[in-house]
Amino acid sequence: MKLYIFIKNSVRLYLKAGYASVSFLIYAIKNGNNEALQKISRQYRNDFIRWARSNYHVSNEEAKDVFQEVVLA
Repeated sequence: MKLYIFIKNSVRLYLKAGYASVSFLIYAIKNGNNEALQKISRQYRNDFIRWARSNYHVSNEEAKDVFQEVVLA
């Protein structure tokens, strides 16, 4: 469970790091723009999965589950 929480918090940092458009996308999502949510998912999903697998040695499915939960949170 601790690893899950750590990864979940790391996702937020990962999405914020170096991406100027993320703030705008998050703002749009908070205001009900589902297209922005889809864009974040498409833009960061595969990179995050690779990052989580290499840094935390989780399975592909675990990385996908964490990403989905964080994006929808």
